[in-house]
Amino acid sequence: MNWKVYDLMMLKQKELKFTVQAGNPDLKAKVKTSESSTKDDMELILMALEKSKAIPKYTKEFRFSDRKYRFDYAFPEYKLAIEYEGLISEKSGHTTLKGYTKDCDKYNSATLLGWKILRYTALNYRNIAQDVELFFRKL
Repeated sequence: MNWKVYDLMMLKQKELKFTVQAGNPDLKAKVKTSESSTKDDMELILMALEKSKAIPKYTKEFRFSDRKYRFDYAFPEYKLAIEYEGLISEKSGHTTLKGYTKDCDKYNSATLLGWKILRYTALNYRNIAQDVELFFRKL
């Protein structure tokens, strides 16, 4: 994924963390690994993909059902959802039995409504670029 200097400057204004590696006349961006900013880094990747027109516009905190369930990021027209599983946060409800059960209910509800859900953690969130690009390439 190559971005021009201008694109990186625009993303930097959003105050999301990234590092830059030189390559060709364009620059390649590489997201930093940091537990505290992982979800922000995921959004940076999505923003860059959207800006480069590799993917369509996404929606943050998309409410997909009457039960007030929300996806972290979604492409409603394509019924594709992206979820960040904040397992390492001290405040995470995802690691309790009740929280994990709520997540299961949410994902089951979404699946029954026809949604495809991509789930990421702090260890695999960088796969989001290739996964989302592959999803849209297959359409």
